[in-house]
Amino acid sequence: MKLKFEPRNFNFNKKAKSENLNEMNKELSLDLFQIYDELSRQDSKLNEFNQMLMLNNQKLENMVNDLQTTLDSIVTDTHFVNFYNTENVSFGENIEIDEIMKENRCMYEPDYNTLMLKPLNSRPKTYLSNLNDEITVPEDLNVEITDDTSTDNYTIEENDINKAFNQDSNQAWIRNYIYDSGTEPNSITVIIDIQIPKSIITNMFANALFISPFPKNTIDINTIEYSTVNNSGYETLSSFSGVVNSNNTVISFYEKQITNIRITLTQDSYNEIDNGNKRVFTIGASNIAVYDNKYSKESTAYVKFDPPVAVDEITSLEPIVDNPEDSDKIETKVYGINIHDNSMMSSVNLNEPISYNNNEVFWIETTIKSETGTYSPVLKGFDIQIDPV
Repeated sequence: MKLKFEPRNFNFNKKAKSENLNEMNKELSLDLFQIYDELSRQDSKLNEFNQMLMLNNQKLENMVNDLQTTLDSIVTDTHFVNFYNTENVSFGENIEIDEIMKENRCMYEPDYNTLMLKPLNSRPKTYLSNLNDEITVPEDLNVEITDDTSTDNYTIEENDINKAFNQDSNQAWIRNYIYDSGTEPNSITVIIDIQIPKSIITNMFANALFISPFPKNTIDINTIEYSTVNNSGYETLSSFSGVVNSNNTVISFYEKQITNIRITLTQDSYNEIDNGNKRVFTIGASNIAVYDNKYSKESTAYVKFDPPVAVDEITSLEPIVDNPEDSDKIETKVYGINIHDNSMMSSVNLNEPISYNNNEVFWIETTIKSETGTYSPVLKGFDIQIDPV
């Protein structure tokens, strides 16, 4: 960037030409405008870079989770199939099988590792989205943060809590508890009490909660509680049993008229700063969202199972769900791909010998069902037991 301004020399106590002064002011104005324009371009580049970095971090995290699942399969001799890898889920477009109509497809969220019933209607309760997909956090979204710290020998650094609700994956609400080394507790527990705003809703019903703790994989989600209309107290969401070192998490529950949702998070690891003289517990969230969803009563997807060895029999195929009662709402059919011709697939039955022509790679037709349309099971994968050849 080449600037135009060149200073002029003026003799002391002598007349100065106004043309020179005007010319210097003009050059300064042009240079300032050019600097501002360049800074704006750099800021846009930094934002774009930050978005790419966040996206790449999420993809890398998904790959790590997928590799961890593979490692767990090797160690336990149980084969886990999850949905972090998008190649593990299909609706029939890229495989030789009947393609699923769009209205019958499961809702697939790879970053949350979930398959759910397709929402026919989804009403957010914590933010407003217009026709241009611009997000607004309502002013009456009131969030109260409390913690369990029993001493005052710490300082808190915190940014805007709305960063947890604005649906921007490049931002996060972050709260740092800073202690002198040696005075820190074993952990920090924070309670986030969210009052559902009334300015953007037509009813108080809710049945789904999305949580993305920050930093991921270091924070426990202990409990989810709720307060209902005409009830001043809180009840524990019984279908949620807690998540240790949580990643992005979806919590589905039967529809309730909710005024408040209370989330309890715990951070038990710290970072050292100031040459080890300070210890910092970081706890926060990059996304918290509450929804009232109306679901299709039946949705389907295909899930790939690619075992490390050829299979003689598949002896067990169990869905991984938070609520054990949801296992009965997941129906499966297994198809083996012909090793000589990928366009040929054959049905495979559990506990029956599999033809050598179809015993290496499989697709699991997965159908999720619900009787009400106001509740969806959350499928997070499969536990599969096999007898190898």
